[in-house]
Amino acid sequence: MRSLAIGICSTCLLLAACQGASSESETPSQDSAQPEAWPDDIVSASGDITLPEDFETWPTLGSWSTAGPDGVANGMHQVYASPGTIETFRSTGEFPDGSVLVKEVRGANTAALTTGAASYATDEQVWFVMVKDSEGRFADDPLWGDGWGWALFEADDRTAQVAQNYELDCLSCHVPAQDTDWVYSEAYPVLRNSGDPVEPAWQDTP
Repeated sequence: MRSLAIGICSTCLLLAACQGASSESETPSQDSAQPEAWPDDIVSASGDITLPEDFETWPTLGSWSTAGPDGVANGMHQVYASPGTIETFRSTGEFPDGSVLVKEVRGANTAALTTGAASYATDEQVWFVMVKDSEGRFADDPLWGDGWGWALFEADDRTAQVAQNYELDCLSCHVPAQDTDWVYSEAYPVLRNSGDPVEPAWQDTP
């Protein structure tokens, strides 16, 4: 399972408020909703993580395509963020405690279309889940550490979390992004201001 995770990993608010003319209280708009204080709907009291049922409806953080040595696309990675995560990051430069990131990995095929060669996503393969834990809630759990909870689910049973130790099963894919909280945040335009240069520190990392 560790080899599967590493192989396909080769390639993880502005706080706005609406104030009524006749009210002194501020009510956050739907677009700037804060993330939940803690996602206890997917994290049990003992720290077990489950795959969120509705993550496909969450805001898209970004996407990746991967290719084999021959340059042919062999994977599509779509990354989702729990509601409020993107807005908070844009405001503070940090992922808020309790934010959840889900990366869905699918296979890929390439077709010759009128616009040229185009690659598209095919079958589901795995899902990676990260839960931001700023407080170190599960210090003795081998799937929690370095500020996150880590989980891996495979397509044959998306209810079974199969990672056993985040340092062995997950972290190696994130080492180039260690300085940005283990997330390749510079690769996601939605986290940047328009016009910001794209110069990721990990770009030339083998």
